[in-house]
Amino acid sequence: MSKQDRLQNCIFVKTILMFLVILGHSAAFWSEQWFTENPVYESALLKYLYEWLGSFHVYTFVLVSGYIFAEKMSGGGYARYIPFLKNKIRRLLIPYAFTAAVWVVPISQHFFHKDMLYLLKKYVLCIYPSQLWFLWMLFGVFAASWPLWKIFSENVFAGAAAAIAFYCAGVAGDMILPNIYCIWSSCQNILLFYIGIRIWKREENETQLIYRIRPQGWFFIDIIIFAVYEFLKTKNGFSADLNLVVLPLLHAAGSIMAFVSLQSIAACASYKSSRTFRLLASYSMPAYLFHQQIIYFVICWLNGKVNPYVHLCINFAAGIVGALAISAVLMKFKITRILIGEKQRGS
Repeated sequence: MSKQDRLQNCIFVKTILMFLVILGHSAAFWSEQWFTENPVYESALLKYLYEWLGSFHVYTFVLVSGYIFAEKMSGGGYARYIPFLKNKIRRLLIPYAFTAAVWVVPISQHFFHKDMLYLLKKYVLCIYPSQLWFLWMLFGVFAASWPLWKIFSENVFAGAAAAIAFYCAGVAGDMILPNIYCIWSSCQNILLFYIGIRIWKREENETQLIYRIRPQGWFFIDIIIFAVYEFLKTKNGFSADLNLVVLPLLHAAGSIMAFVSLQSIAACASYKSSRTFRLLASYSMPAYLFHQQIIYFVICWLNGKVNPYVHLCINFAAGIVGALAISAVLMKFKITRILIGEKQRGS
């Protein structure tokens, strides 16, 4: 598979990742304290499904973003920093403000009934603002990575040292200061972004490690690390130092596993000629923005009334269908397309 093929297949990879996020949130109810009520029918399997998906889906998206960023920087696509930042504000922060104001805050408040100080911290200072944390995190990663491009692209050791230093700073900062505007989350995710850059830089060398190990091998590696992490969490004295080592390994292995696996699937799939897939791809980011609060309503409706696995499937279907319906309406108008960060037609 050529580098150009992999770049084109990133559309497939990002689209599937967005729907894996929705699947993860569909299973999140069976984890600890995700919603205002507990599941009537518990399921350890769904709890671990949520935790496993959460260990790689967003992180793979960061890796893919680094991969695409490297291609555009090398091609001169992001030549100037200020226009680059303006583009990321339009694509990430304007959708954050719009979605938080008209959707996430009103619906979340309907269920959680938080005071004004809590809302200001969570959605104005952006300290873990529901699913929207991803937008601020990714903006911070882009903002920090552009000035570091030469180091990241030209010197593998200096780039790795810088990315690891950012990760450690993010972990340490999160322990002592609030995660305002998801700054510490951004610092931690620069490491995954850097891995994406390095994968792109070495694409000419098909014998590089990530391609010498087949997708099944990466899946096995990821599952082993995930099992070790889950086991260590059950032990008293599971230290922050160990967390500092195991978590980045888990996120890195999972992200590479998902990237390699989805690229392999994309190479065999005929998604480029599928009108349905093109539609899903064009609506994937808006679907991400709106899905979680739809799942809240489904949980209230079905908790204790159906089998957990049926409940999961209905959560997932409702999250996708509802979010796509909202996206379809918003995509019809120029102003709402701008507000959800979509490219303008004909641009």
